Amino acid sequence: MLTRFISPVLLALVLAGPSTARTEEGRHLFVAKLLLKRLAEVDLTSGPTKAFNKLSGDLRKLIDKKRADVGITKETIKKRDEVYSELKKTDLKADALWNTLQQKGGFTHAQRDVFRETPEIYKKFKFDALKLLTKEQRAQLSKPKKRKKS
Repeated sequence: MLTRFISPVLLALVLAGPSTARTEEGRHLFVAKLLLKRLAEVDLTSGPTKAFNKLSGDLRKLIDKKRADVGITKETIKKRDEVYSELKKTDLKADALWNTLQQKGGFTHAQRDVFRETPEIYKKFKFDALKLLTKEQRAQLSKPKKRKKS
């Protein structure tokens, strides 16, 4: 029988078909997916698209490593999101907000620090990605929609 020579994981992927296979785009972080959606407006050529995918892949590796190094899991992120939703309704300043988030979420100092630096990493990624565009493409690009505060 063929299954004796194929690993169970590989066999499951083959039998499941192409829908479960990860595409290059499937590994983009949410922030990259949002930016990629905006970049679709300016018809990127293959060169900038490949460069964007590399930037996005590098971002994914960096964020995954930082999270793994301090023990941030999907559950940790979910907990952070829940606590942050409560805290963003307050008027806490940055330091107080992050310290309160750490305390209420039960996070370590290292986890808090990774959560705190992630937006800056995302900001740099967006800046680097937009540098891939020509002046004309940047002028064409729509502004991101502002999220309403709840």
